Amino acid sequence: VWMEYVPNNYIVNLKLTPDVDNEKLDVVVKLSDYAKPGEKVSACVFDKGEKVIDVEATACGKACTFSIPMKDANLWNPGDPYLYDLIVAFGKDRVKSYFGMRKVAINGYAIEINDKPVYQRLVLDQGYYENGIITAPDVSDLENDILMSMKVGFNGARLHMKVFEPYTLYFADKYGYLVWGEFANWGLSDNHDGSLNSFIPAWIEAMERDYSSPALVGWTPLNETTDRRRPDYFTNIYNITKLIDPYRPVIDTSGYVHVITDIYDVHDYDQDPKTMKERYVSLETGEGEVFVNIPKCEKYEGQPYFVSEMGGIFWDITKTEEDDWGYGENPKSLEEFYERFEGLIDVLLSHPKMCAFCYTQLTDVYQEKNGIYAFDRREKFDPERLRKILTKKAAIEK
Repeated sequence: VWMEYVPNNYIVNLKLTPDVDNEKLDVVVKLSDYAKPGEKVSACVFDKGEKVIDVEATACGKACTFSIPMKDANLWNPGDPYLYDLIVAFGKDRVKSYFGMRKVAINGYAIEINDKPVYQRLVLDQGYYENGIITAPDVSDLENDILMSMKVGFNGARLHMKVFEPYTLYFADKYGYLVWGEFANWGLSDNHDGSLNSFIPAWIEAMERDYSSPALVGWTPLNETTDRRRPDYFTNIYNITKLIDPYRPVIDTSGYVHVITDIYDVHDYDQDPKTMKERYVSLETGEGEVFVNIPKCEKYEGQPYFVSEMGGIFWDITKTEEDDWGYGENPKSLEEFYERFEGLIDVLLSHPKMCAFCYTQLTDVYQEKNGIYAFDRREKFDPERLRKILTKKAAIEK
């Protein structure tokens, strides 16, 4: 918590939208109060400390909207990020920020970054810590989690079931680490008007806070909803999300049950690579019904396909609790773990119509002993061996 001096009318928020195709950055500066006639906002872009361009625009109402030309800009890419610094001033208020020129698009079955298909090799990150529970003990812990994930070959994460600290987004931007923005809905009644009235304002606040992050490539407001949900609840949340951000893909609910979604995702904890491969044959051939989690309530409609929870293989180096668990039968040896892990990952990377997977999970969390790392962040596996598995060329990238 901090206190900061601001003038009577100050800059509340910046909404930065990179437009790669038209070589510009669209900027919305939100003010705390109505601007006086003729009051202006100025913005200056810096590239590695050197001034690139500055612009000035007149504020109107409680905002100022303008574009900054970014001709021949260096692009922000996964694993190869390029960030520009930005200083915005209004009256006596001055805000320092940054941005990345990056485009996200859906092309056929692929999710593209800057017009290139990028297979998203994600890990489920629940953001829990032994000391602090869902609050990181220190900012460096947030950075370290991203570095640990990238070390073994993941290129991003589902920031799962909570609104992560802003520094997580900062480090993701800095290292070129793809993330999906989520919200916590465990225990939320998704068939009751009152819950929608509580959910929407908080979801909007989270979206507005993280909107300008180039690392953030999609939104998933809900997770694992049941067949008892009201379809209009999902449609309302989807439409509001799209109204705030029409540029990124939106998954209405991760796993199940879909009503309206830009990308079709499923949760599949099959531990046998052979049966998992068989499950997705119809997606490849177009013959028969494509796998969905709850067939009586949903139907696949040709979107890019994402297995957004999978794996979760048990491996415990602490031997502390009898009720510790992972998905499926526990591997009998470390070598069996590697074989199962590689088999499952290969099935998804080699599928020509698969655009992403998300492995459960980055670290052990209490009784869940299915992390790539232990709860205290100790290494459980050979990082380089995992990296070779995870970074194989995906079919959709060829």
